[in-house]
Amino acid sequence: MDVDPLGRLATFGLLSVQRVWQVVSNSSRRRQPWQGHAPFVGGDGAGCDVSISGRLVRRDHGYPMPESIAHDKGRRPMHINPYLFFEGRCDEAIDFYRQALDAEVLMRLRYGDGPDGSCPGGTKPPADKVMHACIQLGSTQLMMSDGMCSGQPRFKGVALSLTATSDADARRRFDALAEGGQVQMPLGRSFFASSFGMLEDRFGVSWMVVVPSAPAS
Repeated sequence: MDVDPLGRLATFGLLSVQRVWQVVSNSSRRRQPWQGHAPFVGGDGAGCDVSISGRLVRRDHGYPMPESIAHDKGRRPMHINPYLFFEGRCDEAIDFYRQALDAEVLMRLRYGDGPDGSCPGGTKPPADKVMHACIQLGSTQLMMSDGMCSGQPRFKGVALSLTATSDADARRRFDALAEGGQVQMPLGRSFFASSFGMLEDRFGVSWMVVVPSAPAS
């Protein structure tokens, strides 16, 4: 199984970066649970973001920098990961994807884990809400957060494409993701795939499930 972001991903604003770097910088004297990931929290409210992943390996102007954007860029390739903001339902989403897609939770950081539990500007999300999490879906790492906990996640103009290992696997994944959601195109044979279907899951995230046709010999 492989998952790739498709469509236009909303770019994170300066405030989002400053918010996370401040939290990380204030706690840089001791190792924190989020080291090993590059957590970006916030965004423009569109419910998704782009994350450049990599280990925090150096400091630039006082802030830890992901390895992939550090000066020594030749050590590892750049990775782009989808980053979804569930606005208060992140824990629920993690549990759902664990059941539907056999997701493995790599890390989960809550707002209460920060040095003072607040963000720049005085914003103070509930301490038990997820500031940053990362789950493994097949060969893809999906990052997520509760954002500002507005209760209104929006995932417009973007979909996640899931390449299943077989038609039977596609059916199992499709039906699991569609539970509590809405089927937009029933799973079936297409001219380019032995199985293809589209749905919106219970959180409003759009999915395309596909098993590409074997190339003609």
